[in-house]
Amino acid sequence: MITFEKLIGMEELTKELNISKFTIYSLRRNQKFPIGVKLNGKRFFKVTELEDYFKSLNIKVIIEKW
Repeated sequence: MITFEKLIGMEELTKELNISKFTIYSLRRNQKFPIGVKLNGKRFFKVTELEDYFKSLNIKVIIEKW
């Protein structure tokens, strides 16, 4: 059985967090943000990794779109 993880794109993530993609790239470079995956030249982030990341910061996040 094949299972697919829920993904959120860079554009949508930056819009929802109200930060620039350059801020996310900087955090990734410093290993302070999930790396995500690249599909067809675009960066996507696993919803589970984002939830774990924010949980580690004691920030409650609910991602409902999926």
